[in-house]
Amino acid sequence: MEPQENYPSQEGEVDIVNWLRVILKRKITILVIFILTVGVTAFFSFRQPKTYKVDAVFNVTMIGGNPVKSADQVIGEAGSNIYRSSIKGKFGFSDASFPKIKFENPKDTDFVKMEAVCTDPETVKTIFEEIIKLIEKDQIEVTNNKKDFLNGRVELLKKNMEIIKKDIDNLKLRGNLLLVEKKNLEDREKALENLGPYDELDQQLNGSLFSLLDVREKISAKKEEIGKNNSQINNMELQINSFQTELDSLEQQMTEIKPMETIEAPAISENSTSSRFLFNTVIAAILGIFLGTFLAFSKEWWGKNKNRL
Repeated sequence: MEPQENYPSQEGEVDIVNWLRVILKRKITILVIFILTVGVTAFFSFRQPKTYKVDAVFNVTMIGGNPVKSADQVIGEAGSNIYRSSIKGKFGFSDASFPKIKFENPKDTDFVKMEAVCTDPETVKTIFEEIIKLIEKDQIEVTNNKKDFLNGRVELLKKNMEIIKKDIDNLKLRGNLLLVEKKNLEDREKALENLGPYDELDQQLNGSLFSLLDVREKISAKKEEIGKNNSQINNMELQINSFQTELDSLEQQMTEIKPMETIEAPAISENSTSSRFLFNTVIAAILGIFLGTFLAFSKEWWGKNKNRL
């Protein structure tokens, strides 16, 4: 039996040889396209203005562990037209020179991060510094208002506690008088009960039975009055305890004021961030080889088939 020929393998080898022959034949074309593509890309990449990154980080003011304004609220205000207009008016910046600033609140922190990519880093740095000044000024004002509110609340609580304490003293004094009145009625009750045996007619004639019933009714009313008086005292004491708890909390907050602080002052990155000269050149080299090879095979095909067309 004769061995079968491996035609596909031979055809593949022939194709590769033909491709290599075309590439070697048209190497000048490929090289020219490669050099042109890389050269043009390198030229424009080099001429492209460099961009720099400017960033800064600060924290918001905290009172008693709570922000006077949340980081999200500060970010919303910092990105508003109010700050933008103020800064443009002060320094004469145009809309074109005002950068697009990215604000961010890192998760689970009271920090605010500012970042911008620009071609004029010194101007952007000045803008960042002014934004921080405006925010700090606002934070101081809000903090002072918060402190005034807390101080006012503290004074109001102390005043109310003094009033309630006086009311409690008056109620306790009244309670003592009620106890004395109750004791007198109980003594009267015992005296009436100890008058000795008597029949119903005698009771009706001398009125002792009615007196006894009247005294007992007054004793019952007096006990109810004493109970209400004690209940008022208890409620007022609970109110004082509640006020005292709030007062302690407010005074604690007043001792735990953490003012706004610039964690990282506005700074310019040392190296440009987006000229990407090397990256652009590599991409251009790959594209140049592809275009040069494509043009080489196109010219080869045209040379073989132009007479047929």
